[in-house]
Amino acid sequence: MKKLPLLLPPLLMLLLVVPAPSIALVEVGAGFNITSFEDDLDFVDTDSGTSLEVNVGSGTVRLMAALQSSSHNQGDYDAWMVGPSFTLDSEGFNSRIYALLSSHDFEGIDGWGVTLGGGLGWPIFPSASFGFDLRISQWDGDGGINAGTGTLQVLFRVGF
Repeated sequence: MKKLPLLLPPLLMLLLVVPAPSIALVEVGAGFNITSFEDDLDFVDTDSGTSLEVNVGSGTVRLMAALQSSSHNQGDYDAWMVGPSFTLDSEGFNSRIYALLSSHDFEGIDGWGVTLGGGLGWPIFPSASFGFDLRISQWDGDGGINAGTGTLQVLFRVGF
């Protein structure tokens, strides 16, 4: 019984940091992107593709998982990313920034890197928003390839 008061503050702090699954916000987004390459893969053309993402959590800090793919004249590009995103709601719009661990694949050149990005969104329904993001990835691939990608994406996101 004497240990319960000592454990109460850490348990309350844990409840403040991690929302209960029944009240956690899940946001799902889908859209289109334009991706360009630089560094060792700067010969690849700029082209469009699709983007999917899921944000889990409530409040300012959320866990983000994202997928993107695009087809280029030189081959297909796929990437997946996971990490924290930080969302700030302002008057009439919301802004977000994120730093993600990312995996990339371009025609058999596999690599790992870091993706930094951010964007703006505008609510169009109580639970839906429309927005755009700009993300920059730097990654090292097979065979000593050092590559960078820049992506502009337009997303429709629905929260529930």
